[in-house]
Amino acid sequence: MTARLDSPAGEDGLESDALRADMKGERASMNRITSIGAGVVLAVVLTHGMVKCALNLADEAPAWTYIGFFQRSLFNLDVVWARVHGWPSERDCETATRQARVAEMRAPLVNVAVDSMDPATGEPQTSTRRGKRPQDVAADRARMQAANTVCGATHIDQFGRFYAHTVELICPAMGFALFWILARRKVAAQLWRPLAMVTVAALLPVGGLGLVEPWFEVARTLVVITAMMWSVGAFQSGAAAEIPMSVS
Repeated sequence: MTARLDSPAGEDGLESDALRADMKGERASMNRITSIGAGVVLAVVLTHGMVKCALNLADEAPAWTYIGFFQRSLFNLDVVWARVHGWPSERDCETATRQARVAEMRAPLVNVAVDSMDPATGEPQTSTRRGKRPQDVAADRARMQAANTVCGATHIDQFGRFYAHTVELICPAMGFALFWILARRKVAAQLWRPLAMVTVAALLPVGGLGLVEPWFEVARTLVVITAMMWSVGAFQSGAAAEIPMSVS
């Protein structure tokens, strides 16, 4: 006759392993949720700020404000894009126009002789008034024409299309990059999927920068980044894959 002896130490060991597995699974789940949330928030904030500032360029805000930060980013991108193409930027247009107006205001006023006809007698007469000298008027006109030439060569329409595609490409990509870093997922073999998705989505002619409401682009970014994360299995529970659950 053989007797079966229970081993309390063995049972405690199994319970300890199961507890550690549960804790590891909970940490993995929280890390997954946190990384997804952080990536989505970053993509949404970038999209909203970049679109909102593009619709409010007439009212330039201070650089430390929400809109002002994105406005400076847009202006700097415009300068870089224009320099690459060898064209003047909107900043160059603004600077040339401002300098022409400042020079016009600084021109001295002098007594200018004005020839006219006496309405009563019809005889010519000469009077004086305060005004600019003819050479100053000609210089002001030349400076303003030069500023208009700079503004006419900015290719702002082409930059607008480039900026729209940049928003549609960069915002989801940066959100996905933050998710990838925080989640510490090994997606190198699957990286072509999210890259293909965001590239195709950016090339589709459905940009929303022409709309008054920027939330259209925000919704579009949410769809794109969600698809990118789904393509690498972000919404699948990682517990079964990361924790060996062998029971004998």
